[in-house]
Amino acid sequence: MSETSEPAASAGVDALRRVKATEQEWEQRLREAREGATASLERLRAETEAMVKAALAEAAARRTAVVEEARSRAEREAKGIEAKGDADAAALEGSSATLPAPKRTAVLDAVLGRFRSG
Repeated sequence: MSETSEPAASAGVDALRRVKATEQEWEQRLREAREGATASLERLRAETEAMVKAALAEAAARRTAVVEEARSRAEREAKGIEAKGDADAAALEGSSATLPAPKRTAVLDAVLGRFRSG
């Protein structure tokens, strides 16, 4: 009976060795998969961080450009208003001499009256 039990025992040991080998193989595969996933995750995090930094830098540059353009437009508009005011003042200065004295006095009284009464 020992002769027939030895091949069965040997087959059982071989089966256990194959199971153990398969277990080790799958543990190695799982370890490699985890390492690969961790490496991919770290790479994706680094890429995402770089993309966010680049987007923030681009947004800051665009904001600066928009502010500069608005400032430039406002300065042009202010210069235009100032030029128109100077032209209007010059036109009024030239025309005030042609106003008759009573009208000139009435205009000055109307304008200065607010300051005198205050």
